[in-house]
Amino acid sequence: MKTGKHLLLDTSHLDELRNIKVTENEIRIGGGCTFTQIISNSAIQKYYPMLTKACSTIGSLQVRNKGTIGGNIVNAAPCADSYPPLIAYNAEFILTSNNGTRRIPADEFILKNYQTQLNSDEILTEIIIPIPKKNYEYSYFQLGRRNAVNITRISIGILISFESNKIEECKVVSGSLFHKPMRIEKIEQILIGKELTNETINLIEQPLKKIIDDAIGKRWSSAYKLPVFINMTKDALTEIFEQRG
Repeated sequence: MKTGKHLLLDTSHLDELRNIKVTENEIRIGGGCTFTQIISNSAIQKYYPMLTKACSTIGSLQVRNKGTIGGNIVNAAPCADSYPPLIAYNAEFILTSNNGTRRIPADEFILKNYQTQLNSDEILTEIIIPIPKKNYEYSYFQLGRRNAVNITRISIGILISFESNKIEECKVVSGSLFHKPMRIEKIEQILIGKELTNETINLIEQPLKKIIDDAIGKRWSSAYKLPVFINMTKDALTEIFEQRG
């Protein structure tokens, strides 16, 4: 007979975990903040619009009202919608125990599916995101089997800054594709230094196909995921291209 955990700790009454604090250089989001809090926060809307959009796609209204960003993170599911934006915005996580605190970058926290660096005596108390020092264009796409109460099958978050009409900085972050949400740095390097045009967007197709083939091999889902993710990535870049006019 299967049994559950012998002890469960309820942290929902701790106001310290449900605050969003804005300082000159960063925003600190409590691990107990709900997705509704995040979506409705004006500072997050201003500085991290990709995070706002991603959180607005999670589950249903009821799920967003009760579900927390900390829970989404520590569950470590590859499909966690909040994760690609947190990686793109260089977020860090504060892990707290009786022995003190640790600060871990978002892109290092998950080890693999449903496994993290969180120790058994720790909780995630804060998410710290630096306030961007430059203007970024963004796009976030996700695909699931339905429009509501949805579990993401594939997602892509892209963050780009431009200098003299050329791509100066670029973050391309996948969700629900590899063994964990992660940046695709080889594609970023292809894009950096180039103008964002249809020709540039088409340059990523074959390199991205090889990256996915090498990383996930031939699975039953590859025939579906590979072309869908490539087209979704191109669509995300095209959206940024069209937004710039």
